[in-house]
Amino acid sequence: MAAAFPYIDLPTNIGPINLFGILLAVGVLFGSWMGRKYCERNGLDEEELRWLGIRLIVWGFIGSFVLNTVFYEWHAFSDDPWKVIKKLGISSYGAVVSGAIAFFYYSHVRKLDRRRWADMMAWGGAGGWLFGRLGCAVVHDHVGYLSDASMAVAFPAGKYPFDINPDLRGFQGNTETVFAHDLGLYEFFLWCAIILVLVALERWKGRKPGMLLGVMAVMYSVPRFLMEFLRPHSTDPRYAGLTFAQWASIATLFIGFYLIFGPVKKPVTEPDPEPPEARVAAKKKKKKK
Repeated sequence: MAAAFPYIDLPTNIGPINLFGILLAVGVLFGSWMGRKYCERNGLDEEELRWLGIRLIVWGFIGSFVLNTVFYEWHAFSDDPWKVIKKLGISSYGAVVSGAIAFFYYSHVRKLDRRRWADMMAWGGAGGWLFGRLGCAVVHDHVGYLSDASMAVAFPAGKYPFDINPDLRGFQGNTETVFAHDLGLYEFFLWCAIILVLVALERWKGRKPGMLLGVMAVMYSVPRFLMEFLRPHSTDPRYAGLTFAQWASIATLFIGFYLIFGPVKKPVTEPDPEPPEARVAAKKKKKKK
């Protein structure tokens, strides 16, 4: 069979710097730029963005490492904590969960309109996630089962990590091209599609606050839930039959539907204690004096 996608063979390290880390940093910068542009177009305070954004990024990274350790590498952490810490593995949904908790807390502290700022978070987050998944794709960080599907990637001899699947360890000496799923590449294409939809939706004047995040949540959670079945149990352990990402996807789907179809509370405005006419009259009296 001929694979639809050739294997991209790039060095995982450029000198002392990891290629994935470079693309992840580019994603943070690009997502921050997208968030700032969104604030400019939609009347959100850029100072508030800087205050909120840095905290969400910090807590997102902390949560991505902690939840990755808990749900994906707990046994390795129990055996050798320093090895896991040095590896610094991260989970995308771990960042989402911790970032969401931080957003709820800080938006309460700053008394922000959560739905409006959630749309900004979706806009900037999509840009950051795009480059993050590009990094996963070029370093082949999320390899799945062997497959003859048209979207499978052609792994040259010795490039497919057979040790991730115990059933295939006997094929380690295979010298032929192997076709397999590359979930990082699949997600990169998925995020390209999501961003195109968000760009069109952001320009729709009739959208209600929270809709950008809601649409993004639905568009991402369903394919991600299905793609998780292509991941080996050795790299993505199951909990009650599903991976951590699948349980998170279910929650994300319900949240997305609520943001799209749920009611929107009208912002409470304080009554003007003094009618405009009275203020005008008071100004005229001051001028006469």
